[in-house]
Amino acid sequence: MAMYERMLNIYRDKEHRPYRIKAERFRHQYHNGKEWVSEWLPWDSPEITRYYQILLSLRLTGDEYGKEEDYMGLDLEAELVKLDDTLEFEILSHDVI
Repeated sequence: MAMYERMLNIYRDKEHRPYRIKAERFRHQYHNGKEWVSEWLPWDSPEITRYYQILLSLRLTGDEYGKEEDYMGLDLEAELVKLDDTLEFEILSHDVI
C-alpha cells in the first residue's frame, strides 16, 4: 500500500479556471483544438483567489506476474481559501483493475 499527500497553492479566477504564475503574472492556458491559447492577468488582479489545494492519494498494490502493481486507488482533493477552513473532499477517481 502506498499513500501520497501534497499541498499546493493554486490560483483560480471568478469562473474557477486555474492559473499559474508565469513571468510575474497569472496565466491560464488551454488548447482550443488547434493551438494553445494563453490568457493573462496582472499579479495584483482582484479576479484571482489563492487556494490551498490538498491532495491525498491512496494506492493498494499487489504482486502480479512477479512485480508490484497498483490495483486499486482513491484520490481525495480539497481546496481551502484559509488553512483553518473545514475540509471537504471530492472523490476525483476510483478504479479497480
